Amino acid sequence: MFEKRWCLWPVAMAINACVAQVAVHYTTRSGQFGVFREGRFEELEHERPQAVFPNGPRLAYLTAQGELRGWDDGHLLSYQRGERVDVKTSRGMLAWKQGERLLLAGVAGPKTLCSDAGEFSVQDSLVAYHDEINRTLAIYWRGQTIPLADVLMASEAPQWQAGSNTLTFYNRDSRQVLLFYRGSTEVLCANADYARVSCGGDVVAYMDDSDDTFRVFDHGERIDLEQFAPVDFRTGLGLVGYTSATAALRCYADHKVYSLSESMPTAYYVQDSVITWVENGQWKTLNAGRVEVLERFVPENWQVSGATIVYQDLNRELRMFRRGKRTVLTREAGVKAFQLQGDVVVWESNSGIVKVWWEGKVYERY
Repeated sequence: MFEKRWCLWPVAMAINACVAQVAVHYTTRSGQFGVFREGRFEELEHERPQAVFPNGPRLAYLTAQGELRGWDDGHLLSYQRGERVDVKTSRGMLAWKQGERLLLAGVAGPKTLCSDAGEFSVQDSLVAYHDEINRTLAIYWRGQTIPLADVLMASEAPQWQAGSNTLTFYNRDSRQVLLFYRGSTEVLCANADYARVSCGGDVVAYMDDSDDTFRVFDHGERIDLEQFAPVDFRTGLGLVGYTSATAALRCYADHKVYSLSESMPTAYYVQDSVITWVENGQWKTLNAGRVEVLERFVPENWQVSGATIVYQDLNRELRMFRRGKRTVLTREAGVKAFQLQGDVVVWESNSGIVKVWWEGKVYERY
């Protein structure tokens, strides 16, 4: 039986978040499911869950029977049972739809945000949703429900995109892009093609069609980046990567524009606080304002969390790169798959043992 203990799920978690270790989930080869936290393994289920939803220092999952459960500091919580749910989560918030009801994990149990909701999205500090009863696009932020825009009955569903703590909404009639940031709503751009807007953490990059200027909104300040439209652009946590009109790869971060490559890279990626790209067969990144070669090959698989990159080398051993520091996590070759969860790495050894790397030490679950 479950202990019905409800706890606070923070609605405004910082992006570079938690000092506390995240709740790290694992599943053994036999299907036992559990959580690793600060050096301890705790078994939660004897059967493999249908889905797992990481939630910072907490965890949610769908059991094999379809019940939505949560884990918080050693306590199991029952959120929903008997009906299918559509769950979305982030590093700080957890919300789901049961039928047309939109619910949020809150202090005293599930909190109903909307009884007739359409599309919804969940970010680190906000939940956005289409309230079909009141015909509005609404935001739940720091315990408040804030209507952002009216949605006419005959119109299409509202069009929005969100970063970790930013959200933009497109007004099709006026071509205006509205921005919600830290409790305030303003016009970000008076004339724009919505396909040329990208939301990140504390930054929004956009092409302003009113004067053909590529700009970034950075912590409330608007900064011109280019006088010509870039080929494409992507945002992360406080940074923007883009290929310029001349096909040069550039990165904006900390009020500076860095030139990364004067020719079009094979590919580039912006994830959390990291930009990586492939150039002449080499895998590179930006580290402390300088271009650094991560490897002279492109790994088959890599994952990013915050400023941390974990990847498999040519022998499929696991390596980590974080702010210029390189770490070999395991010399075991042939690792088939791994998961980077916050600052913790989980993988299954060739012998079937679950291994967890945390703070320089490997823990094993047989």
